[in-house]
Amino acid sequence: MKTRTLKSLFRRKHRNPVEPEGRELINHNGLHYLDCIEALAKAMGAERYLEIGTSTGASLARIECASIAIDPEFKIKIPVTGMKPACHLYQMTSDNYFERHDPKPVLGGTIDLAFLDGMHRYEFLLKDFMNTEKHCAKNSIILLHDCLPPTFEMTNREGAPGRFNKAYKHYWTGDVWKVVAILKAWRSDLKMFLLDCPPTGLVAISNLDPGSEILAQNYLQIVSDYSSKTKDFGDLQAYIAANQPASSKTLSPSDLLHNLGR
Repeated sequence: MKTRTLKSLFRRKHRNPVEPEGRELINHNGLHYLDCIEALAKAMGAERYLEIGTSTGASLARIECASIAIDPEFKIKIPVTGMKPACHLYQMTSDNYFERHDPKPVLGGTIDLAFLDGMHRYEFLLKDFMNTEKHCAKNSIILLHDCLPPTFEMTNREGAPGRFNKAYKHYWTGDVWKVVAILKAWRSDLKMFLLDCPPTGLVAISNLDPGSEILAQNYLQIVSDYSSKTKDFGDLQAYIAANQPASSKTLSPSDLLHNLGR
């Protein structure tokens, strides 16, 4: 009995404590993404801001310029107007917003900075990027959230919480990481910079083309090509290995703007 117990303890002690789905593929130790968004908005002197996926208002509260926020169900818990000259809230899906509204007359011009953090499925984020780009200038910046997920289990499409890695137990990014791969494959004209902003990375995109129809014309084919597969774990591993982010602590906002062509 004693020997069996010792063997059992030995096996438990040396067993891999994290299943492959929960294995940490990347560790983000840069500036928190909210701090990075705020610093970037100030450095570029943004005057017109749009965000999708406001939720509690944490990101919107960091912005000081005229803003549009879109969310199908606002859960704002903090003051978000601050010193903004205007703050417009649209409680609807982003698809419905862009079908019914034009942000340019409301903001007084093209969007300077956009933050996309809506539904965590790649086909939704891709459409949000397409719709937002139409209302931007060439040197505007679009930020994508959650595109550098630390674990595979947080990339499920159902919104299920993590089970294997306690450090990321409540995180869910969905499979929006695929949008970076899609844009690199289909829009090589874009300037893209990946940042190590906790908890799930931040992607900055510029050199935009509001007149581009490439993604729209091929949307259905792209969505089909990147549909979920049982072997997405290997794809995610390869994607992370090929898309290592820059340090947001050593890269100043002005340097980031320079790298993005501003």
